[in-house]
Amino acid sequence: MQPLRPDEIERSFFVRKAELDAAHAGLPHPFRPYLWLWLKALLGRATAPPTRGLPPVAAGELAATFIGHATVLLRYADTRILTDPVLGRFVRAVPRVRAAATAGLELGRLDLCLVSHAHHDHLHLPSLARVPRSATLVVPPRCAELCSPLGFARVIELAIGEAIEHRGVEVTAVPARHYPGRGLLDWRRRGSCGYVVRGPGPTAYFAGDTGYFAGFVDIGRRFAPDLAILPIGSYRPPSFRRVHLSPLDALYAFADLRARVLLPVHHGAFPLSYEPIDEPAAWLRSLAEEHGYTARLALLEPGETTVLGGR
Repeated sequence: MQPLRPDEIERSFFVRKAELDAAHAGLPHPFRPYLWLWLKALLGRATAPPTRGLPPVAAGELAATFIGHATVLLRYADTRILTDPVLGRFVRAVPRVRAAATAGLELGRLDLCLVSHAHHDHLHLPSLARVPRSATLVVPPRCAELCSPLGFARVIELAIGEAIEHRGVEVTAVPARHYPGRGLLDWRRRGSCGYVVRGPGPTAYFAGDTGYFAGFVDIGRRFAPDLAILPIGSYRPPSFRRVHLSPLDALYAFADLRARVLLPVHHGAFPLSYEPIDEPAAWLRSLAEEHGYTARLALLEPGETTVLGGR
């Protein structure tokens, strides 16, 4: 299929966006007080994932290990990249329901650490403090100053469209539709982005946090990612969908990207919105079965790994 012209992309996006809005409008939205979800998480114990080893990665392969929330360990044969590390029990006052799969993570061997934006559940300073200072930290514009007290030897701010190369891996910042954060006074001036990671094997796209937007088609056309790491939580109340993907939004985005494998993140760890903690994964699994995407869905538990070979 030939790439769509920009005007065709826009028409397609608005048609698909209308379909998504209509589908979500028909969903029930039961009232669940957030305070109840928060107290339930606070009074409970965070479920610890079983210890799982990291499978080896051969030349030409890409391994993706789901650590929890939006934290994923990407490995090529000689390079290790961590996304949005959030490893502790709390993000501010929000308690974790499922613990991060940190056993065997070997943070000391990291090469790159990618941070998508400055919200506390993505740019988490206590977790970044556990990342070795020898790793290169990549952040959006005007976010390096937030990390400067940690003493990383190399912190790079990437604007949309900019790229860096590190040990044979190229990282390109791509657009996202999200409020960048951080705090009430300065959220407008911080950057927010996703990243495309291209190395000696399959290509990965890490969306960070984003709502559904026309950029998915463009990212798919320009970079042809093999692995799409897409968020699927924090979509209730309905207004949250402006800057987050629901499972249905994520499936549409995955189709726009034309990727091989969908790895859902941003679910099952923290009660950050009004949907039940297990709803996003269950809904996505049902949608994948309904639309014939089951074989392309890597719905991982914390600590589990999917390995992609070459095309």
